[in-house]
Amino acid sequence: MTLFVVLLSVVLLLAVLLVIPRRPTATSQSSSIEDEAELTRAEDDLADLDVMTTPEEAIEELPDWGPGAPKYPRGSS
Repeated sequence: MTLFVVLLSVVLLLAVLLVIPRRPTATSQSSSIEDEAELTRAEDDLADLDVMTTPEEAIEELPDWGPGAPKYPRGSS
């Protein structure tokens, strides 16, 4: 009976440790500032577009902000 109580206690302890949510790691302040600056640049680029701009025209006028986009401007190379 004592062995059962010990096993039950261990199982409950493990269950509690697995259920307790872990705090997400805090992002560094500098990366958050860089992200904010990049977002501001993207918003400024979009604000410069005319309301009637077509998607094809926007592709030519705007830099690529998508995932995997090169870090240098399109026309610089």
